[in-house]
Amino acid sequence: MEVLLVLVGGLFFPSLFFLVRRLLDLTYGARLNQGQVCDIAVKCVTATQGIFASISGVIVVAHCYQNILYDRHWLATGYVYFAFPYFYYDAWAMYQSHWLRYPYIHEQSFHQRLLHFLRERTLTMFHHLVLPIIFVPVVVYFRNGVGDFFIGCFMLFEPAVPVLAFRNILLQLNMKDSTLYVVNGVCLIVAFAVCRVLMFPFMYWCYARQRGISLWRTPGEIPIKCNIGCAIILVPQIYWMIMIIKKAQLLIHKKYVKPPTAEAVPICNGYVHEGNCKGL
Repeated sequence: MEVLLVLVGGLFFPSLFFLVRRLLDLTYGARLNQGQVCDIAVKCVTATQGIFASISGVIVVAHCYQNILYDRHWLATGYVYFAFPYFYYDAWAMYQSHWLRYPYIHEQSFHQRLLHFLRERTLTMFHHLVLPIIFVPVVVYFRNGVGDFFIGCFMLFEPAVPVLAFRNILLQLNMKDSTLYVVNGVCLIVAFAVCRVLMFPFMYWCYARQRGISLWRTPGEIPIKCNIGCAIILVPQIYWMIMIIKKAQLLIHKKYVKPPTAEAVPICNGYVHEGNCKGL
């Protein structure tokens, strides 16, 4: 069963990428270049994975809520097997997008192209390496059947992913100055706050409720490694949420407070960027 889930995931994500890319070529090929088409296809698959993970998380949390330590649901590990190939597919797909965005690297050696890609995608590649190497073995082998509820909670980090993917798609469609982009930014802040920051107090509260202790005693009642692990995951979530809030404030101030200006969205080699075209 586990091997089958890995194989299905390994076929599903690349197939969806090629399907979406083909549909975009047929429908928007005249408006978008190949770099934009590829990047939008990547983001559509990313959003799909986020939706699947979120649904799985809701099911697992709802099923295991009564006994958060020992209740089991097959999706807690089943979805991990299915999603495992996604991280390797996504690394490959992002490299394809990078290749199309920067035509001048085509003349470089593979080593130079790879370094160029890694410099731009350092955090994403780190994330895609850490999760399969650390998170997947912990979920599958080292829990001894305990804590499906908490795996479901971590799956519920993912509702922010489709919102973030849609934000990038709006950028590629040159809609950064639209009201929809502003609404998306507000939704992203809410998704990060609820699903990634407040999720930790929620998990601690659920543990306190089951043990019949106060929330403030919970950190002292659980293993120190759990507290350290939660802190390591929580700190970057808070940092990213602060960055998102700052960007949203700048965008709202520019759109609704300052007089509108004819500032164009930077386009580098036909690919839309939030920042400048430094180095191009």
